[in-house]
Amino acid sequence: MDRSDILKKKKQRIELFTRLKTLSPLAGEWDSFLEGEGSDLSEIREYQPGDDIRKIDWKTTAKMGQFYMKTFLAERDLTVMILLDQSRSMRFGSLARKKQETQTMVVGLLALSALVKNNRVGLIGFTDQIETYIPPRRGRGHLWKIIDVLLTEPKNPKTSLKCALNWLEAKVKKSLVFIVSDFLIDPAEFELLRYLNKGYDLIPVIIEDRRELELPKGKGLVRLQDMETGQILLWDAVQDAEVFAALMQKWRQTRQEAFSALELDYVIFSTEEDTYVEKIDTLFQKRRVRRVN
Repeated sequence: MDRSDILKKKKQRIELFTRLKTLSPLAGEWDSFLEGEGSDLSEIREYQPGDDIRKIDWKTTAKMGQFYMKTFLAERDLTVMILLDQSRSMRFGSLARKKQETQTMVVGLLALSALVKNNRVGLIGFTDQIETYIPPRRGRGHLWKIIDVLLTEPKNPKTSLKCALNWLEAKVKKSLVFIVSDFLIDPAEFELLRYLNKGYDLIPVIIEDRRELELPKGKGLVRLQDMETGQILLWDAVQDAEVFAALMQKWRQTRQEAFSALELDYVIFSTEEDTYVEKIDTLFQKRRVRRVN
């Protein structure tokens, strides 16, 4: 790598960091959701307006004649793990941007929002092998390590969710886990999520491009290549358009049914949109309301 490459890389890092800081409001329900909760009792104190009534110590309350609350050590400490799909299919993009670019913004925002709340954040970059592992750490400076991974090209083309999940179980025992991928995987791999240790709270984050879901209109024969295997198929964009769309819709339904069966919240980002913050905030708001109820 020569000096121009180093300067280009540095510029990319700074530009991405600046955009993340500009986009992220780091406020509201998003922040509230990223507050963790420990299990070790710290103290019992008097009730204060706004306290979670589920943490009332009823024994002390009955004894003292007024409400008392349990507080716990590391009440705001949460481990966030990001499983980053770096397979070659993530480099596809036919419209506004590549899936990898959208993925980079989403992962960067998730990491930044967790780190500024003093939570630990780690990352597993995977293809059909583990490309990168960043152990969970605190501190805003930790974001630079994650940014470096987001801007690094992986070595291998294929995808293995099993590989990533096995590594997660071996390295981190309890965490909020974002799996950021296009999920173009063997349907059988969805079942792997069912057998993860119950200490993980899983959130699939789906990155997709419209051109993967439909054939270009007004075209004749279209040459499609599987970016992970190199296999090439020819489709007639006029005669086969409805067949192709039906197949892809069936795939999306299979994916949705798999996540619903596991009772997993998930969010979908398209390469054509910039609603990163809004969609993540909506997801966290939905989960927070359910948690309170």
